[in-house]
Parts: sequence; C-alpha cells; structure tokens
Amino acid sequence: MPQIGDAINAVTSSSPRTFTVTSSSQLVLAANPARAGLSVINDSGVEIYLGLAQAAAVGSDISLYPGGGSWDGRVSQLVWTGAVYAIAASGSSNNLCVVEV
Repeated sequence: MPQIGDAINAVTSSSPRTFTVTSSSQLVLAANPARAGLSVINDSGVEIYLGLAQAAAVGSDISLYPGGGSWDGRVSQLVWTGAVYAIAASGSSNNLCVVEV
C-alpha cells in the first residue's frame, strides 16, 4: 500500500494560484487527466459558483460561500479531472484561490 513519502504520492506542483472572478463565467482550470488533488477556496466577499466541464451559472452548480467557502475537488470520492469554470454572484474583483497537484 502506498504511503506518504512514496514516489507514487510525490507532489510535483502545488503552487496556489489566485484568479479574479467576475460576473461572467470563466475557465479557471483546464481538464487535467493527471490531476491527483485539488482545492478551491473563495477568498472574496460574495458567493462564487463553480461549473464542472461547462460554464458556471449563478445560483446553480457548486456554491462556495464568501470568506473561505471551499471545495476539495472530489466528486463521489474521486478527484475531478475535468475543466472547472467559475462565476461570481456580483462584482468584478473576487479572489478564488486554487491549488492543483
């Protein structure tokens, strides 16, 4: 069984990236079949919505509450490897922090 520190679990890239999310849906992560982990954190004062493999829409999809709402990148215990889109409920200067490994 693999354990932390084994080469199979080595983290090769985990630099957090910050995206400015507006009231128009935008791509924040392209599909990545090699994605091993993902964390998305809303660092803004408004709700941000995520769309999986399609444009995000206000009031639907995955909702991240203001001030730290997050998503661990999993769908039914599996890491999502498809594209991720984001849209803010309002405004044009909303920060979304993303870490992908």
